[in-house]
Amino acid sequence: MKLFRFIFLVLIIALIVFAIFKRDELVAFLERVTHGENFRVAETTVKKSTTKNENKTKTNEKPNPVAAKPQDKLGVTSETESSKKPETKDLVEPKTGKIKDNDLAESAASKNQQDESADKGKADAESEEKTQAESLLHDKAKQAAKAGEYETALQAYQELVEKNPEHIDYWGELGDMLHGMGERPRAAKAYANAVILFKRQGNEDKVRKIMPYIERYAPDLASKIQNRR
Repeated sequence: MKLFRFIFLVLIIALIVFAIFKRDELVAFLERVTHGENFRVAETTVKKSTTKNENKTKTNEKPNPVAAKPQDKLGVTSETESSKKPETKDLVEPKTGKIKDNDLAESAASKNQQDESADKGKADAESEEKTQAESLLHDKAKQAAKAGEYETALQAYQELVEKNPEHIDYWGELGDMLHGMGERPRAAKAYANAVILFKRQGNEDKVRKIMPYIERYAPDLASKIQNRR
């Protein structure tokens, strides 16, 4: 036991002497050891923390439903560029764009009016042409009757009453010409058509003047006219 105590004391003394003479080297050694251990511990801690944060980020990260928009050459996203564009409702619709429903309706109405105007113009032109042709034929009939060309006049008057049977003068002039030709029954028939038109007009004076002639040369026609309302 004494030997062990002696050895222990010697070692302690040796350590004390060593510490006194080698103090600077021992402090430097302890600092290196301590610094290196602390660095390794810190590095390990940082690595663990980084790994943990990455795992947490991956766990909490959710997929973005809207895909990232590509950037143009200037680095501005298409979203930013589109946000600068004016809204469609603020734009004036171009003439070459889509035609609106009211424009179509106006166009159709305008086309109908043009068609109606064209049809009316065509009808007026045809009516005027017909009137001119009828007037020329009437002049021909009267001139032929005056010149004694009864066949030519008769043909012209017959054509006139066929084209315009509501014209009282045509029937009256035809009756006058036939009367002059001595064709009394035929003249009475022509007068009868004139009387019917006079009755429609309510011109009873003309009816009373012509009816005796019809009663004399065409009694059957006179009865029919009297029975007509």
